[in-house]
Amino acid sequence: MSSTNLHTNSVPTTTGPSALSKNALILYLNELAKQVTALRDENNQLKMAQEWDQVQIAALEVEMAGINNMLNNMKAQPMQEASKGEDEEGELDEEMRKRLELNNDLGIKTVCSYITSKGAAHVPAMVPVIAAITQEDLYDRVSKCFQEMAKSTHKAVKKEESVEPMLAAMTVNGEEAGEGTGKEVKRELKKLVKQSWQKGKCTIWQCKYDNLPADHILKDPKFAPALTYMLMSEDDNVYEVGELVMRKYECHAPMYHSTELTNFYTSLDKEKDPAPTSQYLPCVQGEAIDIPPPTTNQLKNKACCWMIDLAWLAKEENIKYDILSYEEDPEDLEAKAKKMKQEKQNIKKKQDIKKKMRLDEDGNGKATATGGKKDKHSRKAAPVSTAALAATTDADGDWSD
Repeated sequence: MSSTNLHTNSVPTTTGPSALSKNALILYLNELAKQVTALRDENNQLKMAQEWDQVQIAALEVEMAGINNMLNNMKAQPMQEASKGEDEEGELDEEMRKRLELNNDLGIKTVCSYITSKGAAHVPAMVPVIAAITQEDLYDRVSKCFQEMAKSTHKAVKKEESVEPMLAAMTVNGEEAGEGTGKEVKRELKKLVKQSWQKGKCTIWQCKYDNLPADHILKDPKFAPALTYMLMSEDDNVYEVGELVMRKYECHAPMYHSTELTNFYTSLDKEKDPAPTSQYLPCVQGEAIDIPPPTTNQLKNKACCWMIDLAWLAKEENIKYDILSYEEDPEDLEAKAKKMKQEKQNIKKKQDIKKKMRLDEDGNGKATATGGKKDKHSRKAAPVSTAALAATTDADGDWSD
């Protein structure tokens, strides 16, 4: 098509370049119409999903309100009355079912109405079932499911009430926590769980340390030995009035940590994580705990001199943990151990060379298989030449004395 035809108002003919351009425009408009239709369908699906979420939230809120109401009623009644609603097998009797239906009728009806109106859109295979089932049958099925859930909740409440007296008699820090003590009942974590938490924290800090630039003040090789899990603070659950607080943890730093070590950990924790995660939990600073430095045979896990608080070490009960008696840091001891090992290897090589030279001088003799010491009776005789044999015989051919 020429440039003049694009700006004229004349009607294009049915053949030629103008007609082809018109057909292309029509095809393009049809494609745009399809895209608009697809976007509208997607928008409608999003609206349906939002409506489903809102109805679900409303139904769950009503359901939770009903359960809370039921739990409050159960706690207000004595254990004897609470158990009247069950038979010998723990099933709910007719009176209990009626009470549950009365308290949660609105939530059950909301769920039923949503199943009828929106269920087919989410599960197309259930269209025949939804069309065939009556409202009474649907209500009975939803009500039965809710009763099973209420039954499980009721049993859990009874079990919790039966466990509370035992929890009251538990010991806290070696003392009984009975009535009137005012102490919180805490469940101590297992040692392996605490070690797992320490290793996880150490892994994150190691990643932060490795990601620091070479000229960073925390990148000093002096701080590298501090990144071992055995030197980390112990973490524990957070309790408030005897209740476990979720999504928090309590940090208990050892008293032997020096100010320099504490500042290093605090500064490193504030650095950016190169591989962030959404599972970070806020830390609650707890009381310091009086535990000794780690005792281990591996030098890499030992505490360095600068990591220990001298005031803590000066106490009479902590003198036995005086790592300053090493007079050197573990990294220096490790370097000396490597040097000593190398010297031993060199000495052994020299001994092997001397041993081989002696065996060669003795006529390619072999050492004994037991202790490696030479045995003169086990060595082979050196070969004798023909000239030597002739020199040792007399004229008659006899051997000389």
